[in-house]
Amino acid sequence: MPYINPNLRPAFDEISSFLEYLLNENPMIKDKKFGILNYFITTLLMKAVKPSSYEDYMKIIGTLSCIEHEIYRRVVSKYEDKKRKENSDVF
Repeated sequence: MPYINPNLRPAFDEISSFLEYLLNENPMIKDKKFGILNYFITTLLMKAVKPSSYEDYMKIIGTLSCIEHEIYRRVVSKYEDKKRKENSDVF
């Protein structure tokens, strides 16, 4: 879960806001933003975790999987519910 102590958030929110600015305001980046995000997240994980064992790599993959599930749970499922109501259920 991405729920960290509120006292820790400001520094990370500042970094996140700067990255958001770079990805959305630079015309050279806009059409490459997902590749750049992939690069940024990958290099951040490798530098921050410094994996040296299979277990480290599995923890990284588990973290990425949790991120995927959290985005689906918090964002995508709400979008799907909205579209189901607008267009009727499949079955």
